[in-house]
Amino acid sequence: MLKVNHIFCATFFRRTDYDQTAGYDSNMVHGLEDWDFWLSLIELNVNVYRIPEIMYLYRIKKVSRSTEIDNNAFKMKVLNSYVFYKHIHLYSEYSDAITAHFEKKELQKTILQIKNSNTFKIGMFIVKPFSWLKNLWKRSFKS
Repeated sequence: MLKVNHIFCATFFRRTDYDQTAGYDSNMVHGLEDWDFWLSLIELNVNVYRIPEIMYLYRIKKVSRSTEIDNNAFKMKVLNSYVFYKHIHLYSEYSDAITAHFEKKELQKTILQIKNSNTFKIGMFIVKPFSWLKNLWKRSFKS
């Protein structure tokens, strides 16, 4: 899932799980917003089950948003980078497993550059109080 979206677009999920995420990112007008959403669910440790049979016919037009992304390497790189940055903690957590698909030194260099960037540090500073409140909120419902 960290490398490519394996969850089909026709899915069911609990509303309570959806409400714990930011939902589908409306900034992702060129696509991959569903993959971004699935990664958000994974960050919540939501269990996913794939029905092991074909139950849906999905047609893709010759000219569509999907084919436009697939045929535009630059847009695909921008979208993949956006997803990566949004879920940097998830990618960092599984960086050892990801290295099977990517060159280890390049991935570690990229993660280190991101973590050392002022943008990431400022973002973490801004998000930290909200993360603390979110965890406090979760614990209050578990007890």
